[in-house]
Amino acid sequence: MKKWMKLIVGNGEQMKMKRLGRIKRNERVERGLCVVK
Repeated sequence: MKKWMKLIVGNGEQMKMKRLGRIKRNERVERGLCVVK
């Protein structure tokens, strides 16, 4: 995870925000699937 975080910071704030947004969306989808199951 540390290497991954360093890469995100190196790519810049915009990339960081985009990836964080994707992660949050994925978490919401996973939670929804868990609730459905």
